[in-house]
Amino acid sequence: MISYEKEIPGSKHTLNGDSHYSSPKIIGSSNNVWQFFMVADGCSGYNQTIASHMIIKSMADYLENELVNSKDTPENLLRNGIIEGNKGFESIGGIRSTLDVVLISNEISKDLPLDKTKIYVAHLGDSKVYLGYNNKYDETGAITQKGKLNQVTKNEVYANKKKGPSNYLGPINVDGVPLTERITIIDLSEEKPDTIFLTTDGLEETLSNTDLEAEYLNPEYSSPQQFLTKLVDRVKNNGQKYDDTTMIYVDLKDKVESRLSYLQKLDSETIPELEQQLEKNQQRLDHSENERKILEEEEYYSDNLRYQNDLIISSLDQRLETVNAEKLALQNSLDSTQRDYNAVKIMLGLKENSKLGDIENLIDGTNTSKEKSVPVWKNLGTIIKKILDYDVEW
Repeated sequence: MISYEKEIPGSKHTLNGDSHYSSPKIIGSSNNVWQFFMVADGCSGYNQTIASHMIIKSMADYLENELVNSKDTPENLLRNGIIEGNKGFESIGGIRSTLDVVLISNEISKDLPLDKTKIYVAHLGDSKVYLGYNNKYDETGAITQKGKLNQVTKNEVYANKKKGPSNYLGPINVDGVPLTERITIIDLSEEKPDTIFLTTDGLEETLSNTDLEAEYLNPEYSSPQQFLTKLVDRVKNNGQKYDDTTMIYVDLKDKVESRLSYLQKLDSETIPELEQQLEKNQQRLDHSENERKILEEEEYYSDNLRYQNDLIISSLDQRLETVNAEKLALQNSLDSTQRDYNAVKIMLGLKENSKLGDIENLIDGTNTSKEKSVPVWKNLGTIIKKILDYDVEW
């Protein structure tokens, strides 16, 4: 069992009229472990802070002393503590305060089992006490039993709410009813809640009970601190001035520890399975890595083949250029040879044609005028001209 507290000073006035207290564990004389939680809301103007703090201190001192040795019932201890605390109010006069007290007992045992828990509530005024029941889940995470948040105290307020609570500490009589008859004691020993939630009336100005229950059951909150922080945000950001608000969240089953235990159990069941899956995934990863290396080697080999092919193609291109150059040279040589052949053929034909005697004479180095013989190379130009002018079939 662990408690969490939040106190929000209101913006309607300067002084905070609320007060609260969470006791340590107290070992009683009848093998019980006791613990109690209180909220009070002063409602007497500038004396409101004094009033709420007075009753909280008086009640804490009384219960912490009486619970150790008293053989009285929890109901009587609560009632007598309130009556004793109100005596201080009577001596001062003019001060008033509401009060809610939750008293919890557990039989001493190794595990302090929750089925031995007994809960008692003392109530005066318009503060509230709720019992919270968490959602129940199966192994798959599905909700098997929806949770709830039940208010167990009455709203003791006048019809005209501006007049404030209709029940409070201070005067012996309120509306003709003595204090002893105005103290409400509730025995909740048969209830087995997960949470007890106490709050002063400032919270109801922002959240209805339906809204509060929705926030309590919100699965997004993994801890009581997140739940209380959300409530603080809603009170401060409601768009209007807000009253003092005090909240105590008593986690009877220690929601944080229960969540941790659940996760540890979940881990013990799922970790071996996850480890097997991880091993399989690692094997698949290794296989993929080997395939990647093979593909890289094949790609490297293909790149080498492409490079070698490029070299061969380049060499062939160079060889082709050389062959084409040689072919052109041979063609030129063939053409030259053909021209020489045709020239020789013409010359051989000239000897058989008497009409060309002058050309023959030029070739032989003689002429008809009986002039001195001239070398044939000197007459070559004349010979060629005459040949070209002569009508010869090539």
